[in-house]
Amino acid sequence: MLARVELSDDERVQLREEALRRTIESLGDSVSILAHEIKNPKTAVHLALCAVASRLGEDEKAVLEDLVARLDRLELRLRRALNLTGALEVASDRCDAAELLGAVANGVSGAAVDVAPGCPEVAGDAALLTEALGALVDNAARAGSVKVRAGAGGAGRVRLEVDDDGPGIPEALKDTAFQPFFTTDDERSGLGLAIAKRIVEAHGGTIGLGDAPGGGTRAWVELPSA
Repeated sequence: MLARVELSDDERVQLREEALRRTIESLGDSVSILAHEIKNPKTAVHLALCAVASRLGEDEKAVLEDLVARLDRLELRLRRALNLTGALEVASDRCDAAELLGAVANGVSGAAVDVAPGCPEVAGDAALLTEALGALVDNAARAGSVKVRAGAGGAGRVRLEVDDDGPGIPEALKDTAFQPFFTTDDERSGLGLAIAKRIVEAHGGTIGLGDAPGGGTRAWVELPSA
């Protein structure tokens, strides 16, 4: 009879993380194949729908425009899944913090943007950072009103914060929230924060969740300055 091997807590965590890594790598292969198979026909259908819509009445045009929007959302979801599972190519841009925050807060009604005077530029990939910050703002908007701010962080860093005035997040979930597929909303994939974390860490940055002043949740990101 084989002796039972007792594992330490650290060893159990390591085994779980290794199993999760293998699962994500396997998922990445599947998503890459799926994205490749969908991209070309999606582009052809998109162009065809746009061409047909221009020749129809308003009611029919609205239906086709809705189909185009659904295709765009499908492509976005595939790109997000690839950002979680595939290799990230990070461009070396000089990103203005006000432009980054303005881009992600623009579609959120009543969102307030505050950029400290003399805030340094961020070193990184503008498109990827916009996606990461967009996930944080989207989460905040579902909880309540949104405030985003930027200013100098630690030495050579820029700190970006996204606050909401919702019910807050339990302490036990502040780290768990960044795990892939974790969600408290049945209508969401649970990939947004996981992808945001991966993008931030690919830039040499750090990300976390805390308590916003006066209640609610604060998501924060620190990134290297340009």
